[in-house]
Amino acid sequence: MLNRDELIKQIETLHNKRLQRLDVLENNDPVMQNLNGQILALTQVIKIMETKEDGTNAK
Repeated sequence: MLNRDELIKQIETLHNKRLQRLDVLENNDPVMQNLNGQILALTQVIKIMETKEDGTNAK
């Protein structure tokens, strides 16, 4: 299981790839949609991890 810092690093990497593609592609590009989905999924994992850590609802 990846820890929070590793997940954040993955999100940053995916985000940078997404920004690079934005320079040349439209938002309806399948690769862009895939990157957006991966970023959203990893962000949700971090929220769940934070909720479990502090016992409250993550923001």
